[in-house]
Amino acid sequence: MLESETIDVMLSDIGLPDMNGYDLMREVRSRPAETGGNVPAIAISGYASQSDIEAAIDAGFQRHMSKPVVLDALESAIYRLTQA
Repeated sequence: MLESETIDVMLSDIGLPDMNGYDLMREVRSRPAETGGNVPAIAISGYASQSDIEAAIDAGFQRHMSKPVVLDALESAIYRLTQA
C-alpha cells in the first residue's frame, strides 16, 4: 500500500496477528521517504507502561496511545502530526 498510495498518517496496533506493530514500524521506517518511510505514525495499544511507550517511540512511532482510545485525543494527535 505504501508504494501505491500517499498516506497522511498511520495508526497501528502493537498486537498484530502476523507481526507485531514494532516490527511493522521498523519495516516502514526502513523504506525511502518517497515510498512512505517517513509517514507520521501513532501506536495504539493496551500495553501502556513507560517501557511500552518507549518501545513504540524507539521503533519509529511519533506517538503512543493507550486503549481504549479517546476519540478527541486521537483526532488531536492526528492533527498535530499532520501539521508538523
